[in-house]
Amino acid sequence: MTLQPRPYQTKAIQDIRAALASGAKRAVLVSPTASGKSAISAMIGAGLHKNGKRAVYLGHRTEIVFQLGAALRTAGVPFSFLTAATIGMPRANIVVASIATLHRRKERLPIKPDLLFIDEAHHARSRTWEEVIRHFPDAKVVGLTATPCRLDGKGLGEIFDAMVLGPHTDELIAQGFLSDFEVYAPKAPNLSQVHTRGGDYVSAELEAAMRKQVITGDSIKHYRKLADGKSAVVFCVSVAHAEEVAQQFRAAGYKFQSIDGKMSAEQRAALIKDMTDGKLQGLTSCDIISEGTDIPRIEVAILLRPTKSMGLHRQQIGRGLRLFAGKSKLIILDHAGNTLVHGLPDERVEWSLAGGAKREASGERAVALRNCPKCLAVHKFAPSCPRCGHVYVTKSRKIETVDGDLELMVRGSHAATGKSKGYWLAALVQLQAIEKAKGYRPGWAEHVLNGRMEAERTKLAQAISVGIAVGKH
Repeated sequence: MTLQPRPYQTKAIQDIRAALASGAKRAVLVSPTASGKSAISAMIGAGLHKNGKRAVYLGHRTEIVFQLGAALRTAGVPFSFLTAATIGMPRANIVVASIATLHRRKERLPIKPDLLFIDEAHHARSRTWEEVIRHFPDAKVVGLTATPCRLDGKGLGEIFDAMVLGPHTDELIAQGFLSDFEVYAPKAPNLSQVHTRGGDYVSAELEAAMRKQVITGDSIKHYRKLADGKSAVVFCVSVAHAEEVAQQFRAAGYKFQSIDGKMSAEQRAALIKDMTDGKLQGLTSCDIISEGTDIPRIEVAILLRPTKSMGLHRQQIGRGLRLFAGKSKLIILDHAGNTLVHGLPDERVEWSLAGGAKREASGERAVALRNCPKCLAVHKFAPSCPRCGHVYVTKSRKIETVDGDLELMVRGSHAATGKSKGYWLAALVQLQAIEKAKGYRPGWAEHVLNGRMEAERTKLAQAISVGIAVGKH
């Protein structure tokens, strides 16, 4: 059996080879989740095998390692596994290895690889990965990832010297290679008491906030209403949270099970097979299904884990964008409020080796979306909801003509900013033009202007305070 490349996969292979041929030592391919990155690496592996070259494929989870092996097998490439269960060292020219095992046994590997493949390459900044890469200084490196960004803000430029961009998610949906989707966002949880550490929410505090009966009950209610009985994956905060959510879905009459890293690889594989075969209606997970897990039969993604990581959010959603017979679209029930922060799954992002995404989730991105108050659908800015037809009421602008002059009606006094009314009026007109051009929600311009005025008031007050302090001496 051989793999039949899709047009965008052929282009990705050509672009990777061109990058390496032009002098790059380490190139990372950025391509959406479910676009077939393992297949791309296997097709490159077929060429290496044909030319007698040696390569090592690396993954950080058992499921990823086996997935890489399955792709090579389909491509007709002979290989050997190197995992914790492997006795001795493999002598094949192509090796598929667990990063942890290779890290421990790197001195004993009998081959000198010409190429290292790194799946989920956004992890490559960790010490274990860097030590393995440095151990094979003559090997070129090809990384694979859908999300080249990290919570710590470190870019992948310390590891890779070239980025190869694959297709965008919206293109693959339009071409029929990925599933279309609908997003519904019930009321977001109150996270005001949850602190941040290492760039994301503190796990213990987040777990306490999300393990409330009302939140799980709300997720079951909306699942019953919008996706009753469809194959679902629930993304949870912790293993305990996942087990609790599964139990509550079972109590509501659904066939749900929890899956986690404490289970053996065989147990996890059995649960995934039951899900694939339709014996289970849903799996609840903490991280296990977030990366490198191929479960095509996902019709519903239920988000119960708020995150500040755009990468994690996209990895989770991407699990459900795979196609399977009879699936019309992915239904996303976002009880975490992540979509309103990080954008829709098909929103384009400009990736960079310097720091992941050139444009991270921002207030501008959030206000470009609307959350319908009638059906709870999340959609791009429009005068009416594309799901239920609800028409939004547009609030009038707070600018009016008074005695022949334009009067600026904003919060607070412009005089307290040290700038004239005309200055702020000009700024408002400019912001309104941006609001219209970008399709932002009505009121965005006034909101931004008020923020700028407040900053100027604070700056002026500080300057006056310093002047008074100096005058006292």
